[in-house]
Amino acid sequence: MASLCTSSPRLWATGSLSRPVRRGAPLFRRATAASVPLSATAIPTCLARSSSNAAEAVPNFADILSRPTWSVKSLLSPETETETPPDAAAAAAASDATAITRTQLHHLFRLSALPAPAAGEDEAETVRTLRAQLRFVRDVQAVDTAGVAPLRSIRDETAAGRREQAIGLEQLGGELELERPFGRSGRPRRRTAQVAAATHEPWDVLQTAPRRAGNYFIVKSR
Repeated sequence: MASLCTSSPRLWATGSLSRPVRRGAPLFRRATAASVPLSATAIPTCLARSSSNAAEAVPNFADILSRPTWSVKSLLSPETETETPPDAAAAAAASDATAITRTQLHHLFRLSALPAPAAGEDEAETVRTLRAQLRFVRDVQAVDTAGVAPLRSIRDETAAGRREQAIGLEQLGGELELERPFGRSGRPRRRTAQVAAATHEPWDVLQTAPRRAGNYFIVKSR
């Protein structure tokens, strides 16, 4: 059985006896002229082999997404990470950086005009929550923002977003039609239009006031 392989510049016919075929020679020869008989079944075998290699080169996205390389737990306090405990030195450094005393905790509650938590488990849980929030804020502050222009507002700052938010003649066409030139210089002046009468019942703002004088309601002073 012979097969074809075209991975090299030369075309090789492999079988019991193999030797290179001259470049420029016809690909398919008669069986009497070829030193090694070529099998017609070898061509689809090679094509199927090359197709299988191409299929193997396509990445498996489901497999890639099933193995995440980052987790939001890295932004939380080491005390809240239960799957992979951090290094002892790193945990000690993070604990010192986010240490909150009982005095500081009660001072924060006084500034917020909130009742202080009860001593014991409630106070310890509040301290753990504050430490986790502090570490998250410090991780955000540690991001290098050099050369990054701050956002003027929370909106789409891309070129397509700016074009969508731009106001042009198409948006102002209806308003410009309501203007007419006035005077020698042709200054624009808005056309006067008759206001349609109200079809709904007018709303009396002072209807529910217990005491009123004209268009004002009266409030009894202490």
